[in-house]
Amino acid sequence: MKRILLFFFLALSLNIWGKEDFWQQAGELWGGRIDRIAIHAGNIYAIRSSNVYLSTDGGDNWTGITGSGVLNINCLAINPSGHLYLGVSHLGVWWTTNNGITWSNNQITHNPHTGLGATIASIGINSQGHIYTHSFRSFDGGVSWQEITPPSFIRTFAFGSPNKIFGGTYDGVYLSTDNGASWTARNAGIGNIPLNALLLDADGHFYAGSAGAGIFYSSDEGVSWTPRNSGLGSLDVSSLARGPAGEVYAGTGSQGVYRSTDQGLTWAPVNGDLPDLHVRTIAVDVNSELYIGTDGGGIFKSTDAGNTWSAKNRNINVENLNAALETGSNGLLLATGGSGIFHSPDGHGGWSLKNAGLANLYVTDLKAGAIGDFFAGTFAGVFRSTDAGESWFPANNGIENENIAQIESVPSGRLYLLANIQSTGRLFYSDDNGANWEQIPVGNNDIFVRSLAVDSQGQLFLSAFDFFLNGLILISNDGGATWSDTVLTSLTTGSFLAIDHRDRLYAVFGGKDFFFSDDAGATWNTLATAGLPANSAVNRLAFSSDHSIYAATLSAGIFYFQEGGSNWSAKNEGLPAANGFYPVFNFLYVNPDDVVFAGTYNDGLFIGGDTPTSVNVPGHTPARFSLLQNYPNPFNPATTIRYDLPHAARITLSIYNLLGQKVVTLVDEFQNAGSQSVVWDGKDRSGKPVVSGIYIYRLTAGDFQQANRMFLAK
Repeated sequence: MKRILLFFFLALSLNIWGKEDFWQQAGELWGGRIDRIAIHAGNIYAIRSSNVYLSTDGGDNWTGITGSGVLNINCLAINPSGHLYLGVSHLGVWWTTNNGITWSNNQITHNPHTGLGATIASIGINSQGHIYTHSFRSFDGGVSWQEITPPSFIRTFAFGSPNKIFGGTYDGVYLSTDNGASWTARNAGIGNIPLNALLLDADGHFYAGSAGAGIFYSSDEGVSWTPRNSGLGSLDVSSLARGPAGEVYAGTGSQGVYRSTDQGLTWAPVNGDLPDLHVRTIAVDVNSELYIGTDGGGIFKSTDAGNTWSAKNRNINVENLNAALETGSNGLLLATGGSGIFHSPDGHGGWSLKNAGLANLYVTDLKAGAIGDFFAGTFAGVFRSTDAGESWFPANNGIENENIAQIESVPSGRLYLLANIQSTGRLFYSDDNGANWEQIPVGNNDIFVRSLAVDSQGQLFLSAFDFFLNGLILISNDGGATWSDTVLTSLTTGSFLAIDHRDRLYAVFGGKDFFFSDDAGATWNTLATAGLPANSAVNRLAFSSDHSIYAATLSAGIFYFQEGGSNWSAKNEGLPAANGFYPVFNFLYVNPDDVVFAGTYNDGLFIGGDTPTSVNVPGHTPARFSLLQNYPNPFNPATTIRYDLPHAARITLSIYNLLGQKVVTLVDEFQNAGSQSVVWDGKDRSGKPVVSGIYIYRLTAGDFQQANRMFLAK
């Protein structure tokens, strides 16, 4: 019933029947990781890697102000005139004098990066408007730059007078009195430890926040330091800020915000009802109103010194949406790169964080295992949930700190994952629900694996390229013990695989060359590309229930290929476009009701609510027998089982328990060719509800037999 209500809600909210636009944006998926907040003359600025946001009304509303080409933002600073400066990766420094209406840029190309500008990871501006980064300085507002060579990488700046520049580095504090030309250590009592934040106020009180040793205080401009951590619940201090009355606030990596009114001698938590205690940045305005940026929850504001907090994220889209997982009656989980996992009870709104126990918030994939557990792939291994995503725990024995790209599950219960695709790629498997992982050798060091797919029979497919840039498909039908390979194209490095509901395998190389196979990779055919944009590569595929295809591109939007057709058509109604470019899509997912979910890099989640017209091709029949995975799985109380018949046949579809005892027969009749489905209501042959657990469903049609597992969770 909840499943029906979920679809009905989506239908109503999207106005599926008769609406003009195909796509609608999911409601209020706001927040995510915020790296820095700065305040100047009533303007509040917040940055993340993909955008700068401006609020002029105390954080109630935000507007993205970054110009075209300003990407991979690392840091922010404001000069005395209110001009905003950004340090970015490989493109030097960008600045605006009019709150983002226009932008200027100096890539600082004399930095020794072949073909690239400088990567600027920290930036500070003194009262004279002089700009300093960890490697450069500018005295003319960024127009020209000179190189400086501090003894250690500067992560944060503080400025004294006259002309004193303090740099917080990986090795403590350093001082320059000659505009960065030379530096001396100021580490007595603090040592050579990594520092995240410096705060030097007008009264000479100097604070240093460290990554693991807490807070240090100096009253003599860093000549000597003493630790001041009494009452501080975490020694991982991410940020420091001073209030108008001299109070000091410290943001910590896991325990929220602390305040001191006695120059750091004692600290007290001021977290009130703050839901996200992973604080990355903190700022205080002239009215003593506090703003913090967090790892996943976005921006929060307090007007009462931290006793209560309210979210202030309107129009700040959660970025880097990487994967979606429907959880049956429990809604939708979204994996994000940098903010962890979000949950919606209806797939459309009411989003909340589900990061309890998740030690790494860059989540690349989400999958359900054969017995109902959920698995999250991250930049630091795999995490498992046994309570539908409410909490997570590591499942990393054998893959510690691996950078996970994909997780796949097969009905037998085996899990596969692909890791470390930034280099050669490594394949692993687990036969004990993720408790232990073993590596599967794949070819040799001259093969670079990029994508993994597993069909309903458990056969493995990898897309890769070799030392000569040949595009390869590697195939194993014995769990990775042996491999065969086929060269499909040449002069390519990027590739991905996708499998539709009938086990048709698709391979896309270079975003342009499309291949498909109906016989598990034994033979291959090319797929028509007419109608696809020539200037934007395809990076994702997803399939509707009738096997038609949705394709996401890097900048031209989403395209649709009708099963049996010969041309692609754009499906962009309702998608935002800036200067002719559509959002960058990170994932596509089509659920069994043919509702399409499209996650973007920085523009939120979009839901395609209607099925394209005329999707059913007269006379089309499946190419082979196939028993598809039930949906939802796990389920309670009912689930749908789909199967394909290439020709008319007498079929039986029965449910068995793990003892091999037949529970119920759902279908026992002669059926015509086509895609069929049946619902099991979780009851046995006498109409009594069965107990929770694993069940086997088996399809028999003549000589064809196939069985899959499913999990009833009550």
